[in-house]
Amino acid sequence: MILLYITKLYLQLVCIIYTNRVFDTVCKFSGNIMLSYKKTLFLCLICSLLLTFQATSISATSEQSTDEEISILVLHSYYPTYEWSNEISAGIADVLKDSDYSDAEVYFEFMDAKRHFSPEYMASLGEVYRLRYNDPYEFDLIVVSDNHAIDFLASETGLEIFPADMPVVFCGANDYDPTWLENRPNMTGVVESIQPGNTLEHILMVHPETKNLLVLSDSRTHTSHIVTEQTKQEFAPYEDQLNIQYLEDMTVTRMNETVSNVSDDTVIFLLLYNRDSTGKEVTMTESIQLIAESSKVPVYSSWKFYLGKGIVGGKLTSAYNEGKHAGEIAIRVMDGANPADIPVTTSKYHEFMFDWEQMQLFSISEDDLPDGSIIVNKELAFSDQYRTEINIAFVVMLALVSMVVLLMMNRRNLYNTQMELLEAKKNAERADHLKSAFLANISHELRTPLNGIIGFAQMLKLPTLSAEKKEQYADIIVTSGNRLLNLINDVLDISKIEAGEINIYRNSFNFNYLLDEMYSIFQVQLESKKPPIELNLNKSLDDDESIMVSDRDRMSQILTNLLGNAVKFTHEGSVTFGYDLLDNNTLQFYVKDTGIGIPEENFSSIFARFQQVDDSHSRRYKGTGLGMSISKGLAQLLGGDLIFESEYGVGSTFYFTIPYVQDTDEN
Repeated sequence: MILLYITKLYLQLVCIIYTNRVFDTVCKFSGNIMLSYKKTLFLCLICSLLLTFQATSISATSEQSTDEEISILVLHSYYPTYEWSNEISAGIADVLKDSDYSDAEVYFEFMDAKRHFSPEYMASLGEVYRLRYNDPYEFDLIVVSDNHAIDFLASETGLEIFPADMPVVFCGANDYDPTWLENRPNMTGVVESIQPGNTLEHILMVHPETKNLLVLSDSRTHTSHIVTEQTKQEFAPYEDQLNIQYLEDMTVTRMNETVSNVSDDTVIFLLLYNRDSTGKEVTMTESIQLIAESSKVPVYSSWKFYLGKGIVGGKLTSAYNEGKHAGEIAIRVMDGANPADIPVTTSKYHEFMFDWEQMQLFSISEDDLPDGSIIVNKELAFSDQYRTEINIAFVVMLALVSMVVLLMMNRRNLYNTQMELLEAKKNAERADHLKSAFLANISHELRTPLNGIIGFAQMLKLPTLSAEKKEQYADIIVTSGNRLLNLINDVLDISKIEAGEINIYRNSFNFNYLLDEMYSIFQVQLESKKPPIELNLNKSLDDDESIMVSDRDRMSQILTNLLGNAVKFTHEGSVTFGYDLLDNNTLQFYVKDTGIGIPEENFSSIFARFQQVDDSHSRRYKGTGLGMSISKGLAQLLGGDLIFESEYGVGSTFYFTIPYVQDTDEN
């Protein structure tokens, strides 16, 4: 890099000299002083540009140096498929992934020292590494796991391959040796620790009947020897209450026989059983499977890699957390911290962890576990196990129910619409029928008086007609004209009532006198019927109390219609009319007859426009069918109402009420 910088500077000086000579030549031929001045300015400009370019080049070179890729070597003591080593690698990788060094190049090297630990093998391995890593500074940091790798780096061979100033972070160390830092002052890390004493306290609480504790380990591996000694120290306070037996050197067969024959008041504590007494290697998975298959009592341990494979649980040390802890220290080193300033620490990750299936096997309640315990293989409730499927099914069912409800609502609306259409059709047909009936009635009612008027008017032209006949015919013409006039008035009244344009003229009158007039008029009609019909009048008040303020003509019209119908439909018996004072403010008039009565099914059509009880009656009895509708409308305009009661074949009674407003100065 320095040589490149010198070369660039030399070329720039050559450019400046060449440019100076060119300007000298120009000035010499031109002899112009101004050119010499321009020469100076131009040379200054060239130097400024070259210096700017040089500064940019140095800055870019610096940035390129800063952005160089970070390389990390992870040196494992064991082989690639060893569970402990794999979990440490996973912990380191996860910490780096979430840091600023996610793009770091990580190289993994496995010494396989658990299976091959002879001095000859280690010497040969040193020669291999010497050839493989001939440029040790290609790595910015080395992470080592477990004692074999740490001892190798601290050895003379390791220091020759990887110089002492290389930053190193270790983890998984079972037997910390301070001489490591004497040989490698630029090294720090995590010392692996276990807490079997805490697990034993829990065992005695959950299994109070325990009298024997069987501790399984091997004496063939360095790590197993270290953790066994540590466990003996922590279990020593319990030797007075428990029979603690350590099985450290036996064949796999002998171990299985011993485990299978333990008493029910025994608990097994598994440490590390990686090599039997014959030197045969046993993997961690194989050791726990062999023990779990042979044991009828609970098995506990201090390492997480046994969890889910046959142990109940315990306060466990995790290789993943060891790697995670080492990764956190490595990031501090790569951020610029001096490893010598970071003290060696022990594992900070220990958690009570248990296997749900083993808990069920030995009837251990979840309530008996320490607070914050982690449970694996727990059988989820159906709702938790299939939560996603249940949610999807619920949403689908909700959608289906919503669709069904919408379809039902739509069907209901469709049904209501159909009913409304049918009702509208019936009403239209009924209206058409009423129209036809009305037209038939009105044409009949019009033709009858008109024929009488025209016919008797022509007969009046006869020269031989006597004076008596002329007077008789003239009376018939007048009667027919009045009848025609009443018909026209009825049609006009019903039109005005429907349009709300009819006028009410209130004045003072004596309604007893009005009833007397009605009696006189209809007495003659009833006496002329065969057989005669009796007419009765009932008055509840004296004449001096029967003075009120209302529309006399409209009251007369109502009474005339009601009495007219009573006379028309009564063939024998009597017609009685009158009134009662219901209270101090209301009068109720009534017309009662012993006529044909009204069928109950026709009650709703009594006050309908242009309609009588039925067509046959409308042909037998004269009328347009407007009288009842007009009378009800007038009664309501007067402040009251018109109602009736009837029994078919017995007779009918019509009542109409109006306010009893007496004639006072104020009114």
